[in-house]
Amino acid sequence: MISRRRFLAGLGGGAGAALLGPFLRQAFATLPTPARFVFVVEGNCIEPVCFMSTGARTAIDAAATGSTVGRRWFPTLYGHASALVDTTGDLGTARALDPLLGGPGLSDLTSHAAVVLGLSSTITGGGHSTHFGALSCSRSRPSRAAGQTIDAYLATLPDVRGQTPFDAVRVGVDSSGARLANVTCAFDVGRSAPVTLDPRLAYDNLFGFLPGSSGATSFARRSDLLDFAHADVTAALATFPGNSAERAKLEQYLASLETVRQRQIDLAAVAAAIDPLDPTTAFASPEDPSTNPLYATGAHLDVLHAQFDNVAAALVGGLTNVAVITSGTGDSGFGRMVYGSVLQGYPALDNALERHDLHHLSSGSQPHIDAIHDVSREHVRRIADLARTLEATPEIGGGTMLDHTVIVYLPDNGEQHHSTASEWPVLLVGGQGLGLHTDGRTVVYPGVDRTNNRQLSNLFNTLAHAAGNPLDTFGQEGQTRIAPGPLSELL
Repeated sequence: MISRRRFLAGLGGGAGAALLGPFLRQAFATLPTPARFVFVVEGNCIEPVCFMSTGARTAIDAAATGSTVGRRWFPTLYGHASALVDTTGDLGTARALDPLLGGPGLSDLTSHAAVVLGLSSTITGGGHSTHFGALSCSRSRPSRAAGQTIDAYLATLPDVRGQTPFDAVRVGVDSSGARLANVTCAFDVGRSAPVTLDPRLAYDNLFGFLPGSSGATSFARRSDLLDFAHADVTAALATFPGNSAERAKLEQYLASLETVRQRQIDLAAVAAAIDPLDPTTAFASPEDPSTNPLYATGAHLDVLHAQFDNVAAALVGGLTNVAVITSGTGDSGFGRMVYGSVLQGYPALDNALERHDLHHLSSGSQPHIDAIHDVSREHVRRIADLARTLEATPEIGGGTMLDHTVIVYLPDNGEQHHSTASEWPVLLVGGQGLGLHTDGRTVVYPGVDRTNNRQLSNLFNTLAHAAGNPLDTFGQEGQTRIAPGPLSELL
């Protein structure tokens, strides 16, 4: 295995390449190996059949109250009374999981993955979207989060945050035309965490500190504005004696300014250490938006691809250890999503068919059903690309970055278009170095109507345990919590 320094020095400037500099290398060398988390949230359902392998179907149907053959979702058919664990190791036979399989020049990721079926989260309400509820296990409204989301929680843990400039990177795509979205992630009750939907803006925010990048001018301007605002607020504080409410608000604002200002200083120090004559100090970021064809089409899956590349570079470069990638989440985000490159594979379908109509026309129409499943498959393809980038990157403490990074792929509303939130199929990739059993298994919990059913919040508790934090009560279920703590079958 090559060293991380040589690996980075050999990378070009293409999409998905890594990024690392002397400042961050020093941080990596002096800190424990971090735990990293990536959440990929697909809007308006992932149908459970997409993740059901041949072996899992056999095991499920052996105890089911009815056959799952021909069904797209089946939370009430699970007949087993305790967790069913299938270790057949044939995840690649599932409808949407074959991108995990190896091939020419590609590693087989199925032995680094796990599927979880049977988890419920009825507290979220289901429907077209649960908004903040998917990552917070709460009954949230589109305009107001009812609880902190798991990404925000993990990003506050010192062993996860480390010395990274960004606590978390949140990017995505939807059909609203907005540059930012505030419907999926939250710092706390009523405090949304914005998701950057414009991939060019995401690139500039992450990599604008690099000399010559398209975001360099914006980065310099941002530093100037922060310096001005800092001086202005500091001066204003002098006019508020004592502990007045106005002074407290200004002090909170000043603390926020100083956090962002320090990040600018850290990134500027990294840029200053780049020596054009020394390739070991070079940064290899994703291709600049000015030349990257993914930024030119406006196609939703191309934007998604660009955002995955941004996250891959941010992770490998040590800019963050927590990331969220959203795809058509929220009521206003999914409806007009168009997946032209997928629909072109079905000549009988209109290439401009929107996601909402795709679902409504799918009853009894196999081409529409197949197209829906292929959309999820394209998300898995991007996840596989990210996982292989991490797998190819040596960890300074030993192993690879994939060993210490878990990618979590889940829907934002549950098992179907008009979801009941009775099941939340989940794909996990990576994280074996964190103690996760991502060894090709499928874990199926008893159905939503059974006493031993487990909830999505139990999965989030599991992730916190993997990060070294014994969290047992994440979520807002209250009296509807079935059992506290992590999922033992995954640890």
